[in-house]
Amino acid sequence: MGYNVYRSTSPFATAQEAQKVNSQLLEEAKFTDLPSVDGDYFYAVTTVNEAATESSLSNLVEAEADSEGPHALQVSYQSNGLVDAASGRHAPGTVEVSVQFDEALRNKPYFAMVPEGGVPIAVDLSVDYSDDTLYSGSFVIEPGMLSGTTYAVMSAHDDVGNRGTIIEQGTTLLIDAKGPEVTALTLNPGEPLKVDEQNGLPVEVVLRLNDEVKPGETPTLVPLLDNIEVAGYESGINLVRDAQSTEGNSLWVGSFALPVSAGQDEAGNPAVENLRFSYQALDDLDNIGSKIRVPNNFQVYQGDLPPLDIPQNLKAIAQPGGEVALEWDAVEEARYVLYRKAEGDTEFAEILRLSETGTSDTLPSDGNYFYAVASERRSNDQIAVSGMSEPVAVSADSVAPRRPRNWHWN
Repeated sequence: MGYNVYRSTSPFATAQEAQKVNSQLLEEAKFTDLPSVDGDYFYAVTTVNEAATESSLSNLVEAEADSEGPHALQVSYQSNGLVDAASGRHAPGTVEVSVQFDEALRNKPYFAMVPEGGVPIAVDLSVDYSDDTLYSGSFVIEPGMLSGTTYAVMSAHDDVGNRGTIIEQGTTLLIDAKGPEVTALTLNPGEPLKVDEQNGLPVEVVLRLNDEVKPGETPTLVPLLDNIEVAGYESGINLVRDAQSTEGNSLWVGSFALPVSAGQDEAGNPAVENLRFSYQALDDLDNIGSKIRVPNNFQVYQGDLPPLDIPQNLKAIAQPGGEVALEWDAVEEARYVLYRKAEGDTEFAEILRLSETGTSDTLPSDGNYFYAVASERRSNDQIAVSGMSEPVAVSADSVAPRRPRNWHWN
């Protein structure tokens, strides 16, 4: 004895009106069916005896085949912060999220907003009391957080355990939580800035921003000497937008004067000071930008040109034929002066000026020698040479060893 199972998409009264879904006679009173198309189906069962006689149909039962997970039909966003209507950019604030699903869920779904290149922001969703397919939650756009396109991701299960990840509408949100930042800062004249003790020094400054400033506003750029605001510019340099600016990439130009006291110590003697700038600007969503993403330290001096750093890690390696290979670490914007002395000499002698961080030297005779290197700086028609590096020793030998004698082959 065994069983046959019949299926149809509509009610049926005879086996001929339906499709038998088992390929062999079933020995047990159970069967698992996997329709190729989701939908509502009707089932009935017959009994077959040992003489292969089949009974009439059992009562019909109805079941739904569901192989697809839930979809988020629509994700909606509502912020209490500023939103640009034209571009959809969202400023810092709390964003309320509503997610409409196409079916009821087994349990609470996972939902997150993922900034491009950033860390997911999880959103805790709760089901609506009057609609079991509607969920809501919120997240906060913090000032300064990663801006740009943020992608909604979700994972949800329906009542039968199918998992769904598809969001049909509302897949992205555009976040703008950063104000304009300085991406280029240029001074004319350039660093180092030599101040005239009688007239001071006029300086032109050009800065490039990576975003537009709020209409009617200008950036604030305050010069500071050794962290003290330059007199007369406590509220900032007068800046104007340059005609060469492009949308989203603006240039601002201004000028200021370094006083005659710049580059002097308290006694009025020549000294080296550090010039830097503090900066602030608003964009159209009232985001405050204050970051300067480029070098923001400039030497200011009077008198002699300040030298650059002393080169480090000088190495001298003896080579065949009385040559010596030399190399050292680079110093930014420097040329170099190489010195040598023989064992027994009291002073180093300059042997070469060069722009590279390595060279070779042919010694005048065999023996023990010492080398040192200094950096050379050229600016404002002046030359400054740093102190010498720590000396390194090398022994040179240009004479080849004697040939072998009394050599025998065994």
